[in-house]
Amino acid sequence: MNRQALKKSVGKRVRIRPIAKRFDGGPGGPELPQIDDDWIVERLTDDGVTISNPRTDHSTTLGYDHLHHFTSDPQRGKEFGFLTLTGQIHIGGTRVWFEPNVIPKAP
Repeated sequence: MNRQALKKSVGKRVRIRPIAKRFDGGPGGPELPQIDDDWIVERLTDDGVTISNPRTDHSTTLGYDHLHHFTSDPQRGKEFGFLTLTGQIHIGGTRVWFEPNVIPKAP
């Protein structure tokens, strides 16, 4: 992932791919239906990219090795895009956790 190019995505609303899995109450809870939420790219640091979900109030920092690429979404406008990950974000209760894909680039 090109960090210089990624700087242009700060402040944009992105849909993440694969879509985050949701769990009732946190890890171990029953899986809920997926919702294709917008996440906001908050900032870039030496550790990675911080994204937040304004609908659920979840926030996490993804390591740069968790990011495959950013793609614009011109049908929605200049401030929108997609962030394709190398793994899966899970959200449940107040927690956010990341699991890598068993097969790279697989959902």
